[in-house]
Amino acid sequence: MGFGMNKAVYTRKPKKSFAHLKNVYGEKLEMLKHNQQVASPQASKPDPATVRKLVEAQIRYNLRMKIGYWLGGLLVLALTIWWLSSILF
Repeated sequence: MGFGMNKAVYTRKPKKSFAHLKNVYGEKLEMLKHNQQVASPQASKPDPATVRKLVEAQIRYNLRMKIGYWLGGLLVLALTIWWLSSILF
């Protein structure tokens, strides 16, 4: 037996996972479910125009983020090349 084979380590009883959450949240914990979805009145009959606007806004946001990442990457690359050329030459 080595240092890691202490008897106290391998004879311990496992404790319940997240048992302390019951003390913190009380009865609210019972109401929360992992896959529970809250039904809203708009979810049953979505307006096509509103859905279209939301999708278009999400697409614009994603495009802006991609452009920002590319420009940021190019800026870092340009600064790295400039810094290396100033050191080496």
